[in-house]
Amino acid sequence: MVFLFLAVFGLFFLFPIIYAAITAFKPMEEILIFPPRLYVKNPTFDNFLELAMMMEDSWVPLSRYIFNSLWISAAGTLGHLLLSGMAAYPLAKINFPGRKWMKQLVVMSLLFTSSVTYIPVYIVMKFLGLIDTQWSMILPAWQSSLGLYLMMNFMTNLPESM
Repeated sequence: MVFLFLAVFGLFFLFPIIYAAITAFKPMEEILIFPPRLYVKNPTFDNFLELAMMMEDSWVPLSRYIFNSLWISAAGTLGHLLLSGMAAYPLAKINFPGRKWMKQLVVMSLLFTSSVTYIPVYIVMKFLGLIDTQWSMILPAWQSSLGLYLMMNFMTNLPESM
């Protein structure tokens, strides 16, 4: 029963994403039908072709937007995994003075959401001269304390032989 409840609840939250994906393949006359349908009668790729034609006239091509999204996501994720892994290992496996205090500091940092740090991060990025660069979006992704906390708990449960 719990699994069924969670599956239905998960589909409820996925519905907007599924509906957006279905709507992308609808021709204009099907998009404007009321009440909206959850299926496509005549699927088409014309919407994507029109988007590509509209973006030809813009300053920045659509391919650049896609590349930027993939690059920033990949660099942010890989850098975060690397730094969190390197910081979590000593906190989880090595006894050193101040270890307990540092672990408590990581847990306390979870109280601050990213919106609280927007202004300090902006000031640091301005000081480093990284405003209006991709690095101003990548570097703040590396400092999330949630990833460090999760990695630390994962490494605590690993056997010493690994």
